[in-house]
Amino acid sequence: MKFFPLFFFALLLWASAHSVSTAWSGIDSATSEPEIPVARVQEIARVVDPDFRTFGQPIENREFWENFLTAEIRQELIQSAESLLDQPLPPTTDELFLDFSRTGNRTRWQRVAGQRRGRVDTLAIAECLENKGRFLPAFREVVEGLAEEPTWVYPAHDKNEQNFRGEAVTIDLGSSRVAWELATAVALLDGKLDPETRDLAIREIRRRVVEAFRLKLEKKAERDSWFDRTNNWNSVCLAGVTGAALAIVEDPEDRAFYIAAAEKLSQNFLDGFTPDGYCSEGMSYWNYGFGHYLSLAELVWQSTNGAVDLFDRKGVREPAAFGWKAAITDQVYPTFSDCPLNSKPVERYMWFVKHRFCFGWPDYLTLSPEAGGGNLPESLMFGAPNSASKTECDSQQSPKQSYRTWFNDAGVLICRHDESRSGEGVMSVAMKGG
Repeated sequence: MKFFPLFFFALLLWASAHSVSTAWSGIDSATSEPEIPVARVQEIARVVDPDFRTFGQPIENREFWENFLTAEIRQELIQSAESLLDQPLPPTTDELFLDFSRTGNRTRWQRVAGQRRGRVDTLAIAECLENKGRFLPAFREVVEGLAEEPTWVYPAHDKNEQNFRGEAVTIDLGSSRVAWELATAVALLDGKLDPETRDLAIREIRRRVVEAFRLKLEKKAERDSWFDRTNNWNSVCLAGVTGAALAIVEDPEDRAFYIAAAEKLSQNFLDGFTPDGYCSEGMSYWNYGFGHYLSLAELVWQSTNGAVDLFDRKGVREPAAFGWKAAITDQVYPTFSDCPLNSKPVERYMWFVKHRFCFGWPDYLTLSPEAGGGNLPESLMFGAPNSASKTECDSQQSPKQSYRTWFNDAGVLICRHDESRSGEGVMSVAMKGG
């Protein structure tokens, strides 16, 4: 298994087709009711786990890291980091960032930014696995490089160049992701990092994402439109903000504020699904959006020892089953909406929802180590015990797919052939009306 920073980076840019904007309510924060109820924050503060920072365990827990994944995968991850030690951090320039606003070209900035940001995960996990200090200087170089960037927001989301000029602090798919991954790395390496590197990383995460998010919710700064969106932006950015906050914020009430905010705002994402669980954004965005909702809910569940459960709320179970219900036939799924050909649900998400919700599907009984990839937080989520692996379900399994699945609210019908038959005259099909 390997990390795939460039793939995920490209997916983030693909998702940015739904570009973000900001809206200012003009409400006087001194006279309006707080958006996140104080009583709910105080209630959550009483159950917040003071020791939870991120999935997995810090580098000092050698038993965890020496048994993390398989020996072969651990070696592959270390070798990936070794290949970076003799390569300087790819430079970025103002001209490169402004390339999109001037020419509409994303790929030149994308290539360099992906190489820079991808090093956070690669170097951090390699150091945790090896524990020799070999990768810390390179990690420090990445932190310093990220701190020098004028903004972590994607150029396509900064069309007026306000973030670039320091006139605004927008939280987008890119900045929330960098903050979460960097905060996770700092939480893992905390005891090994020099104070200057640690403080620099935390200061930048706070300024660019964590504190900016709170100011927006407290009506002291412009509100990002994804707060109220019903698409993947909501869950992706919320997972990044919440993950970053839990990794670096220590005060129980402050930590509870971010959990309460995630609880409230993530309902908007769930509202984007039809009551029967159909994902109008397509299978790829179910992976991206609902996959991040799973990470967000797991963060909240682990950080409160299950006291706040975003899995156990109305409107979650139906979307969780979408990847199973949408199958036309084996490994073939509809490509409606913004969805490339050959899209299919990610195996680790299917394993997670099967066990977390006790769906009883005959497939996805186990999760192979190779299937637990992704970015650093997600690899830790699936590579360590989680709420799905701890959920006890009865052994009864449901039969294989029925011949038809009807998403009544979405107007989508899926017809499947009898698997006992093959050859000519056999057809499975997905049809969408409206």
